[in-house]
Amino acid sequence: MKPKAYTYIWVAIVAILGCHSANPKQESSPYDSSIVAPAGKDSLSNRPPADVDSLEAQVMLPDSVFEDGSRPTTWKAAGFNHPDQFKRWLIKYKDWVKNDQVDSLAAHTHFPIHGAGNANWFKEQYVHIYTPHLKQVVGKQRLDRIFRNGQGAMFGNGEVWFIEKGGKFWVNQVNG
Repeated sequence: MKPKAYTYIWVAIVAILGCHSANPKQESSPYDSSIVAPAGKDSLSNRPPADVDSLEAQVMLPDSVFEDGSRPTTWKAAGFNHPDQFKRWLIKYKDWVKNDQVDSLAAHTHFPIHGAGNANWFKEQYVHIYTPHLKQVVGKQRLDRIFRNGQGAMFGNGEVWFIEKGGKFWVNQVNG
């Protein structure tokens, strides 16, 4: 290598180290939620890893800032004390819906729902409640992009709402 090339390498190393130095008392993350790119701009701060199709990866991704720069309500304010456990429960929920596991869905539905107060009615009406459209919404929902507010957490545009009650997770409302 020429001496000039060594200079460029050292400048690059110093620049990289300078960009990544952080206050030792402050945690740093490649997905720092304090940095939000303007809508439509690409930024390392909000770019998810390549394997976002993996549900487990989606559980681990930060969810305090969405791609459009919006900030959802905190999990605590939405009534969830264990958001990671909830997201892992949602992996099971998505599987129950995909495979029409009516008994599992009924066992994790907080009644009354759709005006019905019990699991037997739910099981009889399942095909009318979990429509193809609803199943599509559930299947496509990313676990790192769940809307939440004081009423709980939701999939899609309010098609399914969830709550945490008594340390358990429940389907609270279905609007298929």
